Amino acid sequence: MDTFAPSSFEARPGPEPRPRHRDPGVLDWLSRAPFVRLLVLDAELRPVWTCDAMRSLLEGAGKGVDDASLAPHFRGEAPALREACRRVLDGEPRVRLEGRSSGGSGSAGGATGGGVLCLPLSGDPRSGTPHGLGGPSGPVTGVSILATPRVPDEADELRALRQLKDLVPDILATFINLAPESVDAAIEASLRRMLVAVGADRITYGQFSEDATRLDVIRNVALPGVPTIPLVDARPHFPWFYDELVHGRTVRIEDVDAYPPEAAVEQAYSRKSGARSLLIASASNDGRPLCVAGVTMFRHRRRWAPGLEAVFRQLGEAFSNVIARRRARRALVDTETRYRNVVNTLDEFIVRWKPGGVRTFVNDAYAREFGVPAEELIGTSFFPLIHEEDRDRVKKRIASLTPESPSSTEEHRVRRPDGSVGWQEWTDRAIFDASGQVLEYQSVGREITERKEAELELRHAHAEIVHLQ
Repeated sequence: MDTFAPSSFEARPGPEPRPRHRDPGVLDWLSRAPFVRLLVLDAELRPVWTCDAMRSLLEGAGKGVDDASLAPHFRGEAPALREACRRVLDGEPRVRLEGRSSGGSGSAGGATGGGVLCLPLSGDPRSGTPHGLGGPSGPVTGVSILATPRVPDEADELRALRQLKDLVPDILATFINLAPESVDAAIEASLRRMLVAVGADRITYGQFSEDATRLDVIRNVALPGVPTIPLVDARPHFPWFYDELVHGRTVRIEDVDAYPPEAAVEQAYSRKSGARSLLIASASNDGRPLCVAGVTMFRHRRRWAPGLEAVFRQLGEAFSNVIARRRARRALVDTETRYRNVVNTLDEFIVRWKPGGVRTFVNDAYAREFGVPAEELIGTSFFPLIHEEDRDRVKKRIASLTPESPSSTEEHRVRRPDGSVGWQEWTDRAIFDASGQVLEYQSVGREITERKEAELELRHAHAEIVHLQ
C-alpha cells in the first residue's frame, strides 16, 4: 500500500481500536500533501498548530491555520473525524480513520487507503507531543491528527480537473491591469493555487526563447520536501522533453517505467529524484512555441484526467502574455528613459503640450532658460511667457496648423525670469488623430536674442548710412 504508516503507531500497547470509520470528504482534503502531515487541535477542536506540509496545503487552499472558520470544517462537516477526536479526548490512546478505497493496492488504478490517525496530546497543544510519538503522559489537552496520502482514482482525477477549470476565470482576472512589479508574485500565487487544485507535488512553468532554441525554467512551486528543478535552460538537461514540447506534443508519463527508449536521460532523472508520474503541456502562438506548464507526482503514480493538459496550456499561455506585456512595458520605459536622456543633453528647448498650452514635458534646457524646475512647469501653460504683443499672433499661427500642413516656424519675444525680454525661434508641430483632431503639440525652440540684437544693430547702422547719404 502506497501510504506512510510508521510501525511505532501500532507497536504501543492499548485497547483494541473500534471499527475503522470512513470520511471521504475530510480525508480527501487532508491527503493532498506529500508523506505525513500533522495538524494539532486543542480541546475545543480548534486548529492551533500545523507542520510545514500541512501549512502549505492550508495556505494554498486559502485557509489560515489560526482562522476560526477552519474549526467548523472539523466539527460540523466531518462527523467521523469529530467523533474520533472526541474519543481521543475521552481517553482512547489512538483512533484511526481510513479513506475511501476502490480496491487498488497502491497502483494508479484506484484510490488506496490513505488515512488519518488521531492521537492525544498533553500540556500546551501548541508545543505538546503526541502520546503515540513518545510524548509524556498526563491530562489530555488536545488532539494531533496525522494524515497519510492515498492514491487518487478516476473520480478524483476528474474532480481535480474540475477544480482546476473553476480556477481559470479567477486566475485570468488577477492579471487585468496588474502592475509590472506584481507579475512574478501573481504568477507564483497562481501556480500554488493550481498545485493545490490538482493535488500534485510540484508544478513547473517554463518559457521558450524567441527562436525556440532554449526552454528556460522560470518558476517552480513544490510542497515541502519535494525537490525542485533548477531555473536553467532545460534543453541540454532534458533533450527528449525539449524535442516533444517544442513540437507541441504533450509529455504524459504515468509510470516511470513507461518512458520510451529515447528518453533514457529523463527516465534516469525521474528515478533519481523519486518522480513517479508527470504531465507537461506546451502552448504556442501561430506555430511559435511560447511556454510549458506541468505537474509532477512523487508520492504515487497518477492517471491524469484527459483535458488536464488543455487547462495547463491555457494558463501557461496567459502567463506568457503577461510576461510579454511586462517586457514590452519595460522596453518602452527604457526607450523613454533613453529618449529623455538624449533630449536633456540638447541645447535646444523641447516642449510637448496639450491644446491650450498646458505642458506635458519639458527638457532641462527649457527649464534652465526660464529658471523654473521642470516638474513645476508640467501642467501649466506657456502662453503667459510669450510677450503680450506677440501672443495673439502665435495663437493664430498654431490654430492654422492642419494634417496637411502640421508644422510651422516663427520668431517671437518672451519674458525672462528677471523681467527682461528675449527672442526665441520655435518650430511647432501638431499631432493629429485619425479623425483630424489635435492630440498634442511638440515644439522645438532655440535662443536667438543675440542674433536679433545683432540684426537690430545692423538695421540701425544701415539706417544711419542711408541718412548720411
